[in-house]
Amino acid sequence: MAATLAPAHSGFSPGIPQTFEDLGISQSLVLDLVLRRLLLEGFSNLQSLSNTLKLSVPILNIVFNHMRQQQLVEVKGMLGNDYNFTLSQAGKILAGERFQISQYAGAAPVSLKDYNSATKSQAAQVRIDRKILRSAFSDLVVNDQLLDQLGPALISQNSIFVYGECCVSIRTPC
Repeated sequence: MAATLAPAHSGFSPGIPQTFEDLGISQSLVLDLVLRRLLLEGFSNLQSLSNTLKLSVPILNIVFNHMRQQQLVEVKGMLGNDYNFTLSQAGKILAGERFQISQYAGAAPVSLKDYNSATKSQAAQVRIDRKILRSAFSDLVVNDQLLDQLGPALISQNSIFVYGECCVSIRTPC
């Protein structure tokens, strides 16, 4: 079917959140992810966690400072401006408890609001009019009433189910 699409964007590229407000998910969720990741890795630093969890270093730094205050991590040294650290015994216990609830330790999720915004910004914009429909069905005998029903159905971008009696007449439209 020859419908036209609005020009597509070259690619969806959201900004990288630098604060929890921009991130849209709770600090406790990020803390749980960091704990579970550290339990799996054993030893890490902020840059490595940033690459694995797909979170910015400023957000991870906030979580790291919270973990230090709660004595959940032990700093083992520094590599440039980055801390190398492991879980403390208390951190391992808490991480183990969190791991029992969920074993996921991959990229941080996006908020539902951001997900909806991303999917809407990437949706195809279909533009169909009678001329386009008539051209698409030019090799078939189709009456205007059917085109009037198909147009809105196609514009909705939802599945459609076409049913009815098969028309075998060559001279008269169905």
